[in-house]
Amino acid sequence: MDTTLTVRLDTQLKDEAERTLDSLGLSMSSAIRVFLTHVVAQKALPFPVQAAPVQAAADGQEPLNVPLHVHIEVMLEEIAVISARLQQMEQAEQSPEKRKELKEIGKAVRAMRFQFDPFNEGEVMTMVRKISQYAKAMQPARHQARS
Repeated sequence: MDTTLTVRLDTQLKDEAERTLDSLGLSMSSAIRVFLTHVVAQKALPFPVQAAPVQAAADGQEPLNVPLHVHIEVMLEEIAVISARLQQMEQAEQSPEKRKELKEIGKAVRAMRFQFDPFNEGEVMTMVRKISQYAKAMQPARHQARS
C-alpha cells in the first residue's frame, strides 16, 4: 500500500532542491525514496549531520540569525541523532550496567524535547546550547564509529 508524506519547506529551499534534483534527473519523490531506502538499509543517515545552529553553539559561536522555529527544528533533529547514537552504543555494549546507563541517558535526552517553551527565544537558545554540548560530546564517538 502506498502512502503520502507531507513535508513543510521554505519555498526557496523547495524550488532550489527541485532545480538541483531535476538537473540530476530525479523528482523530489524519487530523491526522498532513495534517501529513505538508504536510511532503512544502512540504519543510518547517508551523511554526517552537523546542524548549523547547534554546531555554531558547540563551536562557541553565536548561532546563525535564523527564525526561531528553524533553531527548534534543527535542535529536535540533533536530539534524534544523539538518541540514535546512544541506542547504537547501548546495543553494542556488553555490560548490563552500562547498557542500563545508556538507556537512561537516552530517555533524558529525548525528554529534553519538552523542557522548553518554543515561543520563548531565551529558553530555546539555552536549550540549543545544552544540546550542542551533548552533540559535541558525541563527536568522538562518531569518529570512532567510522574507523
